[in-house]
Amino acid sequence: MSAPKPSPSLAMAREAMQAGDPAGALALLQDMPPKLQARPNVQALAASAHFALGQDQDALAAIRAARTSGADGQWVLQLLARIQTRIGDQTGRAETLAELVERFPQDAGAHRQLAMQHLGQGDLAAAAACVAAMPATGQGAAWRLALGYQIAVKRGDAQEITRILHAILAECETCPDLPNLRPVLAELPPDVGQDLAGRLIARWPEMAPQLQARRSALDPSQQPRQPDKQALILALTGRAEEAGHLLATDRAAGPELAEAAAMIAAMPPDTALRRPLIVDDGQDVIVSPQGETGTTLIVFTGLADQAMVPIEYIDRFCAAAGHSAIYLRDSGRTLYIAGAPALAGDLEGTVTGLRALLQDRQTSRLLCMGTSAGGFAAIRYGLRLGADKVICASAPTSCTVDFVAAAGDNRGRLMMRRLQARFTATELDLEPDLRAASGRCALDLWYGAEYPIDVAHATHLAGCPGVHLRPIAGLDRHGSFAHLVISGALREFLTQ
Repeated sequence: MSAPKPSPSLAMAREAMQAGDPAGALALLQDMPPKLQARPNVQALAASAHFALGQDQDALAAIRAARTSGADGQWVLQLLARIQTRIGDQTGRAETLAELVERFPQDAGAHRQLAMQHLGQGDLAAAAACVAAMPATGQGAAWRLALGYQIAVKRGDAQEITRILHAILAECETCPDLPNLRPVLAELPPDVGQDLAGRLIARWPEMAPQLQARRSALDPSQQPRQPDKQALILALTGRAEEAGHLLATDRAAGPELAEAAAMIAAMPPDTALRRPLIVDDGQDVIVSPQGETGTTLIVFTGLADQAMVPIEYIDRFCAAAGHSAIYLRDSGRTLYIAGAPALAGDLEGTVTGLRALLQDRQTSRLLCMGTSAGGFAAIRYGLRLGADKVICASAPTSCTVDFVAAAGDNRGRLMMRRLQARFTATELDLEPDLRAASGRCALDLWYGAEYPIDVAHATHLAGCPGVHLRPIAGLDRHGSFAHLVISGALREFLTQ
């Protein structure tokens, strides 16, 4: 049986796609006779055009039809995985990536994507298996080291982290992506961490800003790779049009793009601000200009020195409410259990320092807020300072050996081991604080209802006086702050 004759319209559609005109390509394909439209290669090209236009469900239907008709090449599977990423079908995406690495074992990118998905789900053994199977040549070699670094960080294996960083220095032409490198180096023995930082900077001088000092999230030299975070930073720096263009054209971040768009839409404009905004210069303590309401908000940032968003974003809401604000960073990396070093070297001294700042702000009403690791401190300090209300997004509530083991919480193992060796079980657990407070402070604890680790931390405080658990239906990841904004909970917290 002879092969189907090539269609001029199909060739023209391919040229249109190459020229960046998916709408034109789709029009050409849809103008073809139905019999030709049913060909697997035509359906696959239509799927690519729909995807480029943001028509996700049409793209999914077309790629499935193409596969049913016999299209099963590498790029077809890659496109299916991209569609599944954008629509949030994590299970389907994992199955597609598994098929990709089985049928096309030299596809290092598929190995990497599957390993990253396993990492996100906390399955370190599966992630390590993907890394072991990844081709060790070309880009795959650097990806193997970068993923090995992330796995070692999650396992809390300081010796393996050190080995991998030495290998990166010896083998890589450019430094691969190493998330949270500065705080990770701070968890290594001081002589080892300082030596590695110096060698990394000598090898790649452009890493100096990342490793030598903390910088504002809005610093152009620190722009994140994720398009949703890039868009938020563009909006915060007055480039809303560029942010909108990025969100409209970048299709790599899945549902996070929709969240970013909603957060940008919710952001108070300049005309709504009742005091000047803060300028984040990277300090451990940042105090806003004086508000006009007598209310002060204290924000305890997490381990990334932000609050799941740049602190300038939160300050817009606070300034629109007319409140003063104090932003704290945990430079001691102790969940503020040992205080905020810029104020004092212990908890009680930090409480005294904060009371002085609150008095300077003429505070008559106190609000405390914390995201991720900062939520632990927002609760503890909020109780000691007599806060009226506390709100947390995905906060840890206990770091004792027994609790983290029972909860299956393997995050930040390097830091957890250090904290558990330094502090008592009572210092590492918030439940006694809340029981003793007898409900004097209202606490709203928001978390993803489908993210087991955050569920375990939240329900640890169930039944404590004054605690209100706020599960977010359908959320299966740690980042719950966006929901506070989009749902109006943040605005309500500040204004009521």
